[in-house]
Amino acid sequence: MKYYIKLIFLQIIILSFTNPSVFAQQNKYSIDTRKVKTKQPIHISFKHLFHRGADKKAACAQRKDDRKKRKMNKSYLKAKQKYWKKFNHPKEQGKNRRVYRRMKQNENRAIRQQQGKNPDPLFKRIFRKKKQKFKKTKSSE
Repeated sequence: MKYYIKLIFLQIIILSFTNPSVFAQQNKYSIDTRKVKTKQPIHISFKHLFHRGADKKAACAQRKDDRKKRKMNKSYLKAKQKYWKKFNHPKEQGKNRRVYRRMKQNENRAIRQQQGKNPDPLFKRIFRKKKQKFKKTKSSE
């Protein structure tokens, strides 16, 4: 019995070495015999996943325009209200009132500019917020 089992295994081993398709790959890199299977890439585009139709785009653009118009109208009304608040107000009229002082300040600024000086007085310039100055560094040559 053991002899038959050994004989069967020996025949299997001999047949596997003699069979050229198992180990011997003569045309391993041949174009004709070997077919390469290529995987189809899965392409997921977020642009197409969340794609909006033309009607949705138009509605969005319309909302945007409406927002701009509302904002412009609101700023216009605020400016108008501010103007009418000052215009012909009892505090605005007469000598030593706001308008007179404002006109005098503008006149003084214009005179200083015409003389080639700084338009603002020294006292005003001292207490003005300082602008941040950037230091220039010499570039290595």
